[in-house]
Amino acid sequence: MSKNDRHNDAALRMALQREQSRIRLPEGLTEKVMEKTQQTQPRPAQLGRGEAARWFLALAALLVLGLFILVPRLRESRSLAVYEGSYVIENGQRQDDLQLIKSDISEALSMADQAELLSRE
Repeated sequence: MSKNDRHNDAALRMALQREQSRIRLPEGLTEKVMEKTQQTQPRPAQLGRGEAARWFLALAALLVLGLFILVPRLRESRSLAVYEGSYVIENGQRQDDLQLIKSDISEALSMADQAELLSRE
């Protein structure tokens, strides 16, 4: 306890004693007041119910948003995984990026389906 704290503590005790002499306080109340005033450590911050609920809702919203973004991408990557290793040669250059050749693959598949239908007739 610093010198200034001790001085303030002593001044507070004197003020309480003066008040106690003017007003008849119940026994032990002065000590309780002194105990309360000597508690100098701040209480840890706690979230109130409303604030905790807001944080929970924000977290849930981010989770749902993340799922809406990730799920379609995962489906697309799984559907393209079947064609892993496929490539197209355009202008003498090999192109094997599935995202870029996806339309070429779907066009080739539709042409194959049409050829199969014609062969059945």
